[in-house]
Amino acid sequence: MTERATPARERVEAWAAVALFAAFRLPWLVRLPPWTDEIFTLGVVAQPFRDMVVSQADDQTNPPLFYLALWAWRAAGPHSLWWSRLLPCLFGILLALPVLSICRRARLGAAATALALSLVAASQALIFHSNELRNYSLYALLAAWSLALWLRVRERATRRDLLLLTAVNVALVNTHYVGCVVVAVEWIDAAGWARARLRAITLSAAVTACSLLPWLWLVARRARRSGDVLGNAGWIPRPSVGDLFDPYRWILGRSPWIAVDLALLVALGGLLALHVTRSRRSNPATTPLALLAFAPSLIVLAVSMLTPMSIWVARYVLACAVPFLVLTAAALTETPPAPLRRFAILFALWPAALSVTAIVDGTEKVRYDRLAAQMVAASSPRRADVFTSNWVEGGPLAFQARRLGGVMNVAYTPSPSALTATEGWFVWSEHHPPPGPPPTVLLHRHGYRTGDALSAAGMWDDMQGRTDSVVAVPFHRDPR
Repeated sequence: MTERATPARERVEAWAAVALFAAFRLPWLVRLPPWTDEIFTLGVVAQPFRDMVVSQADDQTNPPLFYLALWAWRAAGPHSLWWSRLLPCLFGILLALPVLSICRRARLGAAATALALSLVAASQALIFHSNELRNYSLYALLAAWSLALWLRVRERATRRDLLLLTAVNVALVNTHYVGCVVVAVEWIDAAGWARARLRAITLSAAVTACSLLPWLWLVARRARRSGDVLGNAGWIPRPSVGDLFDPYRWILGRSPWIAVDLALLVALGGLLALHVTRSRRSNPATTPLALLAFAPSLIVLAVSMLTPMSIWVARYVLACAVPFLVLTAAALTETPPAPLRRFAILFALWPAALSVTAIVDGTEKVRYDRLAAQMVAASSPRRADVFTSNWVEGGPLAFQARRLGGVMNVAYTPSPSALTATEGWFVWSEHHPPPGPPPTVLLHRHGYRTGDALSAAGMWDDMQGRTDSVVAVPFHRDPR
């Protein structure tokens, strides 16, 4: 437990925490090129306002708040990658503030608070999404503020705190649908362990749910017109129980050695269980921290395993990251024998090293920028005509074509069999190849000769950290 800090000291701590988070995020803002989902985001927010709202409703997979914020952000500045990515990066940097608030409400000491801030600042998953044009950094920020405010309401339910919690939760569920699970878990905590706050949190949750209804009505109306219901979520595979490890492995830091990661998580799980058992009576914040660290993942996993629609994707439960890491910091600094606690801060070196290594290696996204430059350099006369059958590769390559200024053209074809060009490049993903025989086989069957392939590797599966390789094969047909 810790004494209440003075306002001046709290301001210094807040600025120091923000600086720490910025140091782990700002330097990598535009190091990696945009991948497919970011190209989708850029396409959405490039439209007029009404068209943007309609297209987002047609997509069905995400509520609109982040896209509305990014649309307004781009209207206020240049239409450049650095400016667009700066908004989610700022959300990721500001995550320091609710983390600090949670540590204070959980009455963590200086060592535990420093470790918690270090773990969250250096989290591989949180850094990745802070530099990505998606809604996940805002989602993580709002989920953390929701927890911080719930701890305040749990302690003293003033009208101001309840209004703030409701406002944050309204923003949360309109940023990501799994935000509804976060609100539900807070209600479960009140029903089971903080019954004096049950009426207040029920009213807050009801207002939060009603705030999402207009958007759900628009989505349902558009879906009835198109006949497509959740088609864009059909790619999500059904998980197994073992997949529960995946988001926590990514949050804590994913190393090249999966056995080491799993052993670390199992050992940490035992330590967390011991810590929660010992401290849940003496520290009222322990129970909500534990619930919000694990219950959203368990609920999403159960829904995905037991219902026809799977919604299990590691980034969907990113709301668990902050409570999990804060609870980890508390367990490491309070549960081990006293002589070992002084070394707890060294634990932060593990995720920090893994995050920096992953960023420097550039393996978290396919390097479409390098692949595009290599195709142009290998083409004669320094102009690459690129063909692909999938927007997953075509979208990022078209972005690079615009950046390169006319020396590369990207076109779509149903398959290599439909090509009519004399020469060019055919590009595909090794993990998601075109249906039928391998593209090189089809090219040869249709009279093309192929040269040495180029490739660019990067992560495609954030659930298990698996990589994909995008392959580019040059082809030409001798003139008759």
